[in-house]
Amino acid sequence: MTPEEREALHRIGAAFEISVAEMLEIAAAIDASWIFDELVPSPYPDDEQPNDDSAHILGRLGRAGWIDVLAGFRDSGITMAGFGAVAMQYGNSRATLLRLEHHPSDGSVHLHVADESDTGADFMLLPHERLAALLTQIIALQDDITLETAPSYLPRLMDIVDVLVERNGEFHLLTT
Repeated sequence: MTPEEREALHRIGAAFEISVAEMLEIAAAIDASWIFDELVPSPYPDDEQPNDDSAHILGRLGRAGWIDVLAGFRDSGITMAGFGAVAMQYGNSRATLLRLEHHPSDGSVHLHVADESDTGADFMLLPHERLAALLTQIIALQDDITLETAPSYLPRLMDIVDVLVERNGEFHLLTT
């Protein structure tokens, strides 16, 4: 799970005085899809509906060893706002966890690179019409990147996409 997912589950658990493990056990045991069918027309916000790009990301990264971290939640009828249509992660042998989210609302791909302490760097990648090339580059670097080396990979990504980096609450657009 991403840190945001863990935190959300811990907050929900604290509010209802139930552990995360108990929540996941209950969610796995029941079929809650009827709740969404009757109360919410779609489990995604209108602007975060999965699209062809979402399916492409799931397929390409899935074949490269990435895990769809929200699949179990979706299968149980549970959705979480803020994670886009796709949220995947990959742990490499260099003790680095890569997380990727796809947000159809603006076409962005968010890449988070984290170390063992969950300290990380976030990059908002704007592939425009070059999603396939971006995924090829991410797969090519997935086993080598670390938090320390992430900045050295930015030029390779900037050849393909615009990159928005957050520093101290300010966003900086690095363009191709």
